[in-house]
Amino acid sequence: MIQEDLVFKSRHLGTCIPRRSTSLFAHSSLSATMIDALHRCVPRWDYPVYTSGEPVALFTTCFIDQFFPQAARAVVQLLEERGIPVEFPEEQTCCGQPALNSGYEADAVRVMEQFARVFAPYKWIVTPSSSCAPQALSVPDPCCVLS
Repeated sequence: MIQEDLVFKSRHLGTCIPRRSTSLFAHSSLSATMIDALHRCVPRWDYPVYTSGEPVALFTTCFIDQFFPQAARAVVQLLEERGIPVEFPEEQTCCGQPALNSGYEADAVRVMEQFARVFAPYKWIVTPSSSCAPQALSVPDPCCVLS
């Protein structure tokens, strides 16, 4: 009987989400085949490992800042309760998504470059916004922006 747990990685959050035990398939003659197939098809990402005490930068986003500041405060509280130091870069503005979605590419690029400059010193960036997080992943590499 197979007792191992399947673990899938969330691409955007970089977290491991444990799934039900594979013993659910124990009565099936295909159980080992199914599990082998899952192990082959699920991508493996090489995520960095957080070291206790490393600061994280809070990216509040323009939307959160204007309409839901309590969400940003809740993120800070959650992180600080776990002993994670939070830094708030004062120069942060926007991820560029509103301008990009509206067709203003040149303006979006300028805002994205600002994002890259502001957050370049940080290894960890946390945001309570599900739409700004993937947009921030598309921001150009800061070494290209700063040159």
